[in-house]
Amino acid sequence: MIIQADFGEAVTNLGYQFYEADGTLLATRITAGISTTPITGGYSATATVPANSVGVFWDSTEAEAAEDLREALALEAADQILLSTAYVPDAGPTLTIPSPADDADLCRVYVWTEDLSGVVTKGVVVTFEIDSGAVKTDRALTQTSQTMTTNSSGYAQIDLQRTDEMTPAGRGYLVTCAALGMRRVPMTLEATTFDLKTLIS
Repeated sequence: MIIQADFGEAVTNLGYQFYEADGTLLATRITAGISTTPITGGYSATATVPANSVGVFWDSTEAEAAEDLREALALEAADQILLSTAYVPDAGPTLTIPSPADDADLCRVYVWTEDLSGVVTKGVVVTFEIDSGAVKTDRALTQTSQTMTTNSSGYAQIDLQRTDEMTPAGRGYLVTCAALGMRRVPMTLEATTFDLKTLIS
C-alpha cells in the first residue's frame, strides 16, 4: 500500500509507524524508503500494513501527522491513502488535485503542463493581474501582478484572492501565458481550488 503525508513544508528526520484502534503503535518506526512528492512538504512510501492497523502516524523533528486508514483498508483494490494532497508516484498517474489554501478567502490555482510528446514542461510562467480599477476584500488590494512557474514535474500553483470575496462584485483576473496561448484571458475564482487548464477552450 502507498501511504502519504503532507506537512506543507520540508521536514527532517521523517518516519512513520502504524497503529491500532486504541492508539497502540505497531512494530518499529520506519525511516527508510520514504520519497518526496512534487508538492513541497509531501512524502510517500510503499508500506506493508500490519494486521489490525487502522492508521499510520508520521512524525519528524518539526511536525507530526496521522491519518485514519480504516476506509482504505476496507477497499480491497485500494493502494493509496488520500491525505491533503492526492499524489500518485511515477508508476501511475501523476496529476495532483492540490489541497485548498489555509485561508478560506484564497483560491489555490494550479496547472500541469507537458509538450505534445507527453514530456513535462518546466519553466512555464503564468501571470495574473486584477482586470482593472480599485478592489478590496478585507483590505484594499494593490494592483501588482503575481506569477507562478512550473517546476521540474511540470506543476505550478499559487494562492490568489477569491473573486467572490472582492468588492465591487464582478471583478476578476486576467491571465497571460505565452506557452499556453493565453493573453489576458478573464478568470474568476469562486472555489477553494481552480485548475487553470479549464480556461483553455
